[in-house]
This record gives sequence, C-alpha cells and structure tokens, in this order.
Amino acid sequence: MSRPSSSAGVGDIRSSTPRSKAGAMGATRNVRPGNTNMLASLRQTQIITSKPVLPAELIAVILDYVPVPDLLRCARVSRRLREMVYDDSRWIQKLRAIGVWNEAEARRRLDDALRRKIEAQRVKEETEAKRSGGDLSAANGTSTRTRAHAASVTLFDAGQEERRYRGSLDHSQQPVRRPTLTDGFEDLTISPALPNGASDGKSDPAEALHVLERVQSIRGKAKQEFAKVYAALGPMYLDLSTWNNQSNSVIFRLYRDPEQQAQILSQLRRFSRCDHTEGWAVRQGKLDALVRVFESAVLREFEQGLAVDDVDGRMIRYAHVLVSLNGGRVAIDAYIDGNAAIQKSKILGNPLDCLDGVAQGHVDLNSSQSFFERLARLLVDQAATIDRVFPPGVDVFTPLLSRICEGVLADYLTTLYDEAHDHGRETYVKAVSGTFCQAVRMAASLKPSRSSPSDFSTQSSLAITQCFDRHVDLYFTEELAFFETRATEDVARWERELSEQQENTESYFMSNINRQAAKRDFLTSFKKVVMMPVNVLPAFPFAASKPAPNPALANLEASATSQSRPRTPTLTDRSTPNRSPTPVHEAPTTELAAKAAIMNSRLEGIKTLFSI
Repeated sequence: MSRPSSSAGVGDIRSSTPRSKAGAMGATRNVRPGNTNMLASLRQTQIITSKPVLPAELIAVILDYVPVPDLLRCARVSRRLREMVYDDSRWIQKLRAIGVWNEAEARRRLDDALRRKIEAQRVKEETEAKRSGGDLSAANGTSTRTRAHAASVTLFDAGQEERRYRGSLDHSQQPVRRPTLTDGFEDLTISPALPNGASDGKSDPAEALHVLERVQSIRGKAKQEFAKVYAALGPMYLDLSTWNNQSNSVIFRLYRDPEQQAQILSQLRRFSRCDHTEGWAVRQGKLDALVRVFESAVLREFEQGLAVDDVDGRMIRYAHVLVSLNGGRVAIDAYIDGNAAIQKSKILGNPLDCLDGVAQGHVDLNSSQSFFERLARLLVDQAATIDRVFPPGVDVFTPLLSRICEGVLADYLTTLYDEAHDHGRETYVKAVSGTFCQAVRMAASLKPSRSSPSDFSTQSSLAITQCFDRHVDLYFTEELAFFETRATEDVARWERELSEQQENTESYFMSNINRQAAKRDFLTSFKKVVMMPVNVLPAFPFAASKPAPNPALANLEASATSQSRPRTPTLTDRSTPNRSPTPVHEAPTTELAAKAAIMNSRLEGIKTLFSI
C-alpha cells in the first residue's frame, strides 16, 4: 500500500493486493489467483479523502479564546496555525474591542500607501528606462520590449532576467530572519504574571499611561500595535488575579500620584474588554473592585473640599482625577447634590410674598421678579465656578440647571400657584401668566459655561418651561372659565347701559309734549302721518311745479338727526355715568315728532350691534 500524503484534506490513492488485505480499505474486489492482467491493480485502487479532525473555521473560533502567550506558542506548531494566528483581522478585533481602532484612519493609510507604491513604481520604471536607453530610440526599444513581454509570456528579455538573477544573489547572501515566538511582541514577557510585581525592564511605566493614545490604525500592522498595548498593560492586568488585597497590586507600587493611578486604571478597564480567555470574570471583577475602592477614596476627598469651598485646591485636583478615571459622573453628582443653590433655596425668596397685602384678584409680581433675578445671578456664578473646577469637555452646568429647575424653581411655582388658586380664579390666572413671562426672560439672560453644548439656550429654555407643564391643564381651564365669566358680565353691563340710555332718550323726547293739545289736534296729526309718504316722495314728472316743503316734516327730521347715537360701551365707559342726550336743538313739541325721533334713534342703535 502506498504511503499516505501528509497534507490534511488531500485525497490519498491507495492500492490493494491479495497479499495485504488489511490495508485494502474499501477495495472493490480481490484479485483472483493466476490473474496476470496488468490493469488488475488499477482496478483495485480506491480514492480515500482525508479530512482534518476539526474544520479550520472552528479552530479559528477556538483561537479567539486562547491567551496571548499560548497564541504565540500555537503559531510554532504548523504553517497553517501560524497563518491563522497572525491573521490581521484577529488583532484588529482585539483593538476594536479596546476602542482604539479607527476604520476610517486605516482606510486612509492604506490608500496613501498604495498611492506611494504606485508613484515609486512609476519613478523606478522611468529611471530604469533612462539608464538602459540613453537616447529616445533606446527608450522606445525598451518600451517596445516591455509591452511585448507583457503581451506574451513566451518572449525572453535578457536584461530583465540578468537583473532578476543578480537580485536573487544579493538576497541569498543576506541572512534570512526566521520568525520567532515573540514576532511582533518583542517587549512582551510570556510568563503569566511578573513575580512580585517586578518590571521586566523593557516597558516604561510612564509609557503605559499613554499607550492607548498612541495606537495607530494600520492594516497589516495590527498585531504589532496590539503587542505594544499588551506589553505595557498585560503584566499589570494579569497581576490583579494574583493578589487578594488590592493595595498590594503592582499598580500602586509603580504609580504614586492619584492622577497617574486614575489614568492607568482607566487604561486597564479599556484593556479588559479584549479579555475573553478562561478566568476573565475573576480578573474583571477584581479590577472593578479596585476601581470602586479608589473612586470612593477620591470622592471622599472631593466632598471634603466641596464642604469647605476649597475650589482651587482639593476640588480641582480630585475632580480631574475622577474625570480621568471614568468620566467624573460621581463628581458631577456630588457637586450638584452639595450645591449652595439647592441647599439654600429658601434665601432666594418666599412665594407667599406675592400675595401678601394685595387686593382681591391681584398679585404682586415684584416679589417673583426679585426671586428670578437672584436665581439668575446665582446660576451665572455657578457657571464660572464649574469652569474653574472641572476640565474642559465635561458639561456640568446643564445637569445643574435641570436639577435647580426641578428642585428650586418648581417648588417655588407650585407653592405660589396653590395659594393663588385659593385666593381666586383671577389671582391664579394672573400669577401663572406673569411668572411665566419672568421665567422666559430669566432663561434668555443665562450665560453658558465653556463646556456647555451649542444648543444651550434651547435646552435651558426647555428645562425652565418644563416647570410649568404640570400647571398647564389647570391654567387653561381656569383661564377659559375666567374669560367666560368676564365676557358675560361685560355684555350684561353693556345691555343694561344701552337700555338705560334708550329710556333716557325716550323720556327726553316726550318731556316737551302737551298731551291735551295733542288730543284736540288728533285729526290734524292723523292727517300728517297719513300724508307723510306723499310729502316725502319727489314731484312727479308731469307736475307743473314742485310742492312746497312741509315745515312740520323738516322740523321732525332736524330733531331726529340732532339726537346722539348710542354706541358700544368700552372699558373706559365704566366710570362714565349714564347721561341723557344733549341735542343741539330743543326737544320736539309734538307727539308725532317725538315718536319719529325715537324711531330714528332706535334704527340708528341697530348699528351698535355691528360695531367693531
């Protein structure tokens, strides 16, 4: 039986003979004795496919959970494993988990490298063309040979082959560098942890503070970049699993300043994201516990500085330490909780001062205006203090403003509105509308800090106006009811004044009439009323002359037009008493003229229904 091939996944051709039945796996049939056919052995041949025990994809997944020192040892097993371990995507995945891989930067670097390579190749070809040719004809001949060689691989260029042969001799004389275990990990100690926390002498503790900031996103170099990170942070990260007491960690022996300790702990927390090997939960748990202990100690120092108002001392220092550790969220919360604006909100103003000593239906908005002015000055001072304490890029003023609006402003408005509602509907409506205008003006007067977002004015206005959201529904209900009541009262008063004015007008017109004379001259008055339309109409075309005007009708029209017209009462008419009409001419002396004047006055009064 032939020797099987050593390559996994390649089929083996095995032959079977009658003398080796054990090696004939899956043979079709045995050769009969005496059969001398030369094709008999070929007929007994069977193709056996040999596959690896594990698929390559599964091996690649397993390598993702292998520690880095073991990965380097796996790379020495075979060429296939070396290719899988040194695959650039494996190390890019680790760098991306840490948060230091920039895909856009990697693409830009790759495009620049390809552009430089193409440019260098073009320059090299131009230089070789000038060196080999010497003149234009030689250059044309060289380009012709080059194009011919590119078109057909059967052509032979003696000059090119000679240069290739000399290059191969030069390379053969140089020593070939063999890949080692620490290829790309030159600064890495393969031991699980440094004994007694000692340094290997190759990595500088100061370099570890900024190692993540110096990682470059270069395709094909991800393994080398991760090796730098692992050489600086790996020993300290693995050292955490060897100590039960966090104070004995190598971190606190290498770094003494709280700023450096916070920075290296922040780097280790980011580095722990790429740890998927066995025991990762224990290592990350110890790192988190160490961070919590350190954070509590630094926060205690910050709160002590805040209590004594040590702005330029402990507050600035430990605020920067907490920001370097994990963004300073606990420092921001501690500063807001212990802020003087929240602790001393009672000194800004008493909301009940707006209702003391005021008439029914009114509210004193001067007290609320003083409250908003003092609150605005306090916020401006807080913005200046925040710029001194916290580093740039940390927005503290926006959450502080939201907390003050929720705790100080909202309580002030709620107390004021509840008391104003008990005083009456009109007082409540005036209090809500007046304080809302004052709050909007205060929002426009606020100054942002240097770390505030670009839309600070919009956010501040939104935070302040949200304090009125809980009162909007009740305000709209009360305002509508107040408007309906006030409108009903005004209309009733206007109708009452109009009725009184009409009664006064009728009394004035009828005051100068002699009832006895009107009864005696009843027939005359009846004739005038009946003939009034005839007298008003113009003369007929066939009339010889225009009839003479009726003096009684002229007096009636003059007296009617001279009366004052009723008008729609306004707010300024409340203090004006009902006055009797004061016509220019005297009142009519006849009942007919008086009734005509009254009729004309009522017709003119219809216009008041349409007065704007």
